[in-house]
Amino acid sequence: VPVPAGERIPGRTLARFRVVPFETGDLDLFRDPVRIFGADGEETTLAVDATLPVRSVLPDGDEPVALRPDKPAVSWPARWLGPGLLAFLAAWALALAALAVLWARRRHRPRAPAAPTAPRHSPAVLALRALDELARSERFTAPDPEPFYRRASDIVRTYLERELGLHAPEQTTPEFLADAASSHRLESGLQRLTAEFLEACDLVKFARHRPDPEDRARVLAAARRLVEETRRPPVEVKAA
Repeated sequence: VPVPAGERIPGRTLARFRVVPFETGDLDLFRDPVRIFGADGEETTLAVDATLPVRSVLPDGDEPVALRPDKPAVSWPARWLGPGLLAFLAAWALALAALAVLWARRRHRPRAPAAPTAPRHSPAVLALRALDELARSERFTAPDPEPFYRRASDIVRTYLERELGLHAPEQTTPEFLADAASSHRLESGLQRLTAEFLEACDLVKFARHRPDPEDRARVLAAARRLVEETRRPPVEVKAA
Protein backbone atom coordinates (compact mmCIF):
# COMPACT_ATOMS: atom_id res chain seq x y z
CA VAL A 1 0.00 0.00 0.00
CA PRO A 2 1.58 3.33 -0.96
CA VAL A 3 1.87 5.34 2.24
CA PRO A 4 3.67 8.74 2.62
CA ALA A 5 7.02 8.60 4.35
CA GLY A 6 6.75 8.60 8.11
CA GLU A 7 3.02 7.96 8.19
CA ARG A 8 1.96 5.06 10.39
CA ILE A 9 -0.85 2.58 9.85
CA PRO A 10 -1.93 -0.04 12.38
CA GLY A 11 0.80 -2.63 12.61
CA ARG A 12 3.11 -1.03 10.03
CA THR A 13 5.53 1.87 9.65
CA LEU A 14 6.86 2.89 6.27
CA ALA A 15 10.25 4.66 5.96
CA ARG A 16 11.89 5.77 2.73
CA PHE A 17 15.67 5.85 2.21
CA ARG A 18 17.80 7.23 -0.60
CA VAL A 19 20.86 5.10 -1.26
CA VAL A 20 23.83 6.32 -3.32
CA PRO A 21 26.12 3.34 -3.98
CA PHE A 22 29.63 3.68 -5.36
CA GLU A 23 30.07 0.10 -6.56
CA THR A 24 27.96 -2.35 -8.55
CA GLY A 25 26.70 -5.64 -7.17
CA ASP A 26 24.41 -6.66 -4.34
CA LEU A 27 24.31 -4.02 -1.62
CA ASP A 28 23.36 -5.29 1.84
CA LEU A 29 21.05 -2.80 3.47
CA PHE A 30 20.16 -4.57 6.71
CA ARG A 31 21.67 -7.64 8.33
CA ASP A 32 21.31 -6.99 12.05
CA PRO A 33 18.16 -8.21 13.84
CA VAL A 34 15.52 -5.65 14.78
CA ARG A 35 14.14 -5.63 18.34
CA ILE A 36 10.48 -4.61 18.68
CA PHE A 37 8.71 -3.84 21.95
CA GLY A 38 4.94 -4.12 22.05
CA ALA A 39 2.47 -2.07 24.04
CA ASP A 40 2.52 -4.68 26.77
CA GLY A 41 6.31 -4.58 26.96
CA GLU A 42 6.81 -7.89 25.22
CA GLU A 43 10.01 -7.95 23.13
CA THR A 44 10.10 -9.49 19.66
CA THR A 45 13.21 -9.96 17.54
CA LEU A 46 12.91 -9.97 13.77
CA ALA A 47 15.62 -11.09 11.40
CA VAL A 48 15.90 -8.58 8.54
CA ASP A 49 17.90 -9.43 5.46
CA ALA A 50 17.42 -6.73 2.80
CA THR A 51 19.65 -6.77 -0.25
CA LEU A 52 19.60 -4.12 -3.00
CA PRO A 53 20.97 -5.04 -6.43
CA VAL A 54 23.13 -2.28 -7.96
CA ARG A 55 23.60 -2.35 -11.74
CA SER A 56 25.64 -0.10 -14.02
CA VAL A 57 23.93 2.06 -16.63
CA LEU A 58 26.85 1.57 -19.04
CA PRO A 59 26.34 -0.90 -21.89
CA ASP A 60 27.35 -4.49 -21.33
CA GLY A 61 30.29 -6.05 -23.14
CA ASP A 62 33.92 -5.21 -23.64
CA GLU A 63 33.34 -2.38 -26.08
CA PRO A 64 34.94 0.84 -24.90
CA VAL A 65 32.74 3.79 -24.14
CA ALA A 66 33.12 6.65 -26.60
CA LEU A 67 34.83 9.62 -25.02
CA ARG A 68 34.98 13.21 -26.08
CA PRO A 69 37.54 13.95 -28.80
CA ASP A 70 40.93 15.33 -27.80
CA LYS A 71 41.48 19.06 -27.95
CA PRO A 72 43.90 20.31 -30.58
CA ALA A 73 47.47 21.06 -29.51
CA VAL A 74 48.31 24.66 -28.61
CA SER A 75 51.24 26.23 -30.43
CA TRP A 76 53.91 28.19 -28.52
CA PRO A 77 53.93 31.06 -28.05
CA ALA A 78 50.23 31.28 -27.48
CA ARG A 79 48.09 33.73 -29.36
CA TRP A 80 47.67 35.97 -26.31
CA LEU A 81 51.45 36.28 -26.07
CA GLY A 82 51.69 38.17 -29.32
CA PRO A 83 53.88 41.05 -30.47
CA GLY A 84 51.65 43.65 -28.79
CA LEU A 85 51.99 42.08 -25.35
CA LEU A 86 55.73 41.61 -25.79
CA ALA A 87 56.09 45.30 -26.69
CA PHE A 88 54.03 46.29 -23.65
CA LEU A 89 56.21 44.20 -21.31
CA ALA A 90 59.36 45.62 -22.86
CA ALA A 91 58.11 49.18 -22.30
CA TRP A 92 57.38 48.39 -18.67
CA ALA A 93 60.84 46.92 -18.20
CA LEU A 94 62.46 50.06 -19.67
CA ALA A 95 60.37 52.32 -17.42
CA LEU A 96 61.35 50.36 -14.32
CA ALA A 97 65.00 50.47 -15.32
CA ALA A 98 64.84 54.26 -15.77
CA LEU A 99 63.22 54.69 -12.35
CA ALA A 100 65.92 52.54 -10.78
CA VAL A 101 68.66 54.68 -12.35
CA LEU A 102 67.04 57.92 -11.16
CA TRP A 103 66.63 56.54 -7.64
CA ALA A 104 70.27 55.45 -7.51
CA ARG A 105 71.50 58.87 -8.70
CA ARG A 106 69.32 60.72 -6.22
CA ARG A 107 70.46 58.50 -3.38
CA HIS A 108 74.15 59.10 -4.04
CA ARG A 109 73.77 62.82 -4.78
CA PRO A 110 75.51 64.95 -2.13
CA ARG A 111 73.04 66.68 0.09
CA ALA A 112 73.03 70.45 0.20
CA PRO A 113 73.87 71.91 3.60
CA ALA A 114 70.87 72.86 5.65
CA ALA A 115 69.99 76.52 5.64
CA PRO A 116 71.08 78.21 8.85
CA THR A 117 68.20 78.86 11.17
CA ALA A 118 67.73 82.20 12.77
CA PRO A 119 69.14 82.25 16.28
CA ARG A 120 66.61 82.24 19.09
CA HIS A 121 66.62 85.46 21.01
CA SER A 122 66.94 85.32 24.76
CA PRO A 123 64.12 86.57 27.02
CA ALA A 124 66.27 89.58 27.92
CA VAL A 125 66.68 90.63 24.26
CA LEU A 126 62.96 90.26 23.65
CA ALA A 127 62.12 92.29 26.75
CA LEU A 128 64.52 95.11 25.87
CA ARG A 129 63.11 95.27 22.33
CA ALA A 130 59.58 95.42 23.71
CA LEU A 131 60.57 98.26 26.08
CA ASP A 132 62.14 100.19 23.18
CA GLU A 133 58.97 99.76 21.12
CA LEU A 134 56.90 100.95 24.09
CA ALA A 135 59.08 104.08 24.38
CA ARG A 136 58.42 104.88 20.68
CA SER A 137 54.72 104.12 20.81
CA GLU A 138 51.80 106.47 21.36
CA ARG A 139 51.30 105.06 24.84
CA PHE A 140 54.44 106.85 26.04
CA THR A 141 52.87 110.27 25.37
CA ALA A 142 49.16 109.48 25.59
CA PRO A 143 47.12 111.53 28.09
CA ASP A 144 45.82 108.34 29.71
CA PRO A 145 48.79 106.69 31.49
CA GLU A 146 47.09 103.34 32.16
CA PRO A 147 47.88 101.65 28.77
CA PHE A 148 51.57 102.54 29.16
CA TYR A 149 51.91 101.19 32.71
CA ARG A 150 49.85 98.10 31.93
CA ARG A 151 52.09 97.28 28.96
CA ALA A 152 55.30 97.94 30.93
CA SER A 153 54.11 95.64 33.73
CA ASP A 154 53.25 92.87 31.24
CA ILE A 155 56.70 93.09 29.61
CA VAL A 156 58.57 92.80 32.91
CA ARG A 157 56.34 90.03 34.28
CA THR A 158 56.69 87.96 31.08
CA TYR A 159 60.45 88.42 31.16
CA LEU A 160 60.76 87.31 34.80
CA GLU A 161 58.76 84.18 34.05
CA ARG A 162 60.84 83.24 31.00
CA GLU A 163 64.22 84.13 32.48
CA LEU A 164 63.87 83.14 36.14
CA GLY A 165 60.94 80.72 36.08
CA LEU A 166 58.79 82.90 38.35
CA HIS A 167 55.06 82.80 37.65
CA ALA A 168 54.76 86.55 37.52
CA PRO A 169 51.92 86.96 34.98
CA GLU A 170 49.45 84.84 36.99
CA GLN A 171 50.29 86.27 40.46
CA THR A 172 49.45 89.48 42.17
CA THR A 173 52.32 91.72 43.16
CA PRO A 174 52.39 90.57 46.84
CA GLU A 175 52.22 86.92 45.77
CA PHE A 176 55.04 87.39 43.27
CA LEU A 177 57.29 89.23 45.75
CA ALA A 178 56.74 86.51 48.37
CA ASP A 179 57.56 83.81 45.80
CA ALA A 180 60.69 85.65 44.67
CA ALA A 181 61.89 86.10 48.25
CA SER A 182 61.39 82.42 49.14
CA SER A 183 63.01 81.10 45.94
CA HIS A 184 66.10 83.37 46.26
CA ARG A 185 66.10 83.89 42.51
CA LEU A 186 66.26 87.66 42.94
CA GLU A 187 68.84 89.42 45.06
CA SER A 188 67.58 91.64 47.83
CA GLY A 189 68.45 94.81 45.92
CA LEU A 190 66.67 93.56 42.81
CA GLN A 191 63.69 92.51 44.92
CA ARG A 192 63.30 96.10 46.14
CA LEU A 193 63.66 97.41 42.58
CA THR A 194 61.07 94.94 41.31
CA ALA A 195 58.67 95.76 44.13
CA GLU A 196 58.93 99.51 43.46
CA PHE A 197 58.37 98.98 39.73
CA LEU A 198 55.35 96.68 40.08
CA GLU A 199 53.75 98.77 42.82
CA ALA A 200 54.08 101.92 40.68
CA CYS A 201 52.33 100.10 37.82
CA ASP A 202 49.61 98.76 40.13
CA LEU A 203 48.83 102.25 41.44
CA VAL A 204 48.00 103.36 37.92
CA LYS A 205 46.20 100.17 36.88
CA PHE A 206 44.06 99.64 39.97
CA ALA A 207 44.13 102.82 42.06
CA ARG A 208 43.64 105.21 39.13
CA HIS A 209 46.82 107.11 40.12
CA ARG A 210 47.89 109.77 37.62
CA PRO A 211 51.68 110.31 37.83
CA ASP A 212 53.64 113.04 36.08
CA PRO A 213 54.53 112.46 32.40
CA GLU A 214 58.22 112.42 33.36
CA ASP A 215 57.57 109.39 35.57
CA ARG A 216 57.15 107.14 32.49
CA ALA A 217 60.80 107.60 31.55
CA ARG A 218 61.84 106.60 35.10
CA VAL A 219 59.63 103.49 34.88
CA LEU A 220 61.24 102.47 31.58
CA ALA A 221 64.71 103.02 33.05
CA ALA A 222 63.83 100.87 36.07
CA ALA A 223 62.51 98.12 33.79
CA ARG A 224 65.67 98.14 31.66
CA ARG A 225 67.91 98.04 34.75
CA LEU A 226 65.91 95.08 36.11
CA VAL A 227 66.33 93.19 32.84
CA GLU A 228 70.01 94.01 32.48
CA GLU A 229 70.91 92.94 36.03
CA THR A 230 68.94 89.67 35.95
CA ARG A 231 69.70 88.46 32.45
CA ARG A 232 71.77 85.33 32.03
CA PRO A 233 75.13 85.52 30.26
CA PRO A 234 74.98 84.35 26.63
CA VAL A 235 76.03 80.76 26.01
CA GLU A 236 78.95 80.37 23.62
CA VAL A 237 78.43 77.70 20.98
CA LYS A 238 81.70 76.18 19.80
CA ALA A 239 81.93 75.26 16.16
CA ALA A 240 82.37 71.56 15.50
